[in-house]
Amino acid sequence: MAKRLLLVLVFSLAVTIVSANECYYKTETISENGVVKSVKEIKICEETTQLNNSFWYNLAYTSEGQKMFWDIVIFAFTMTQ
Repeated sequence: MAKRLLLVLVFSLAVTIVSANECYYKTETISENGVVKSVKEIKICEETTQLNNSFWYNLAYTSEGQKMFWDIVIFAFTMTQ
């Protein structure tokens, strides 16, 4: 049982590739004589772009790769019984 859990854990950690897109807001306020004339909110996002289609990227983000991953997990699970 422990071998099965270890195999599933290793495969799931190997496939978990997180590319976070970070966004933040920049606010500009224009005021005259203490009176607010206008307020601008600008959303700025830094996107992560995958430049190459490596094996791990395809395994994590394409439907064919995910199907292959789960097929391998099921195969490994049945082989350890």
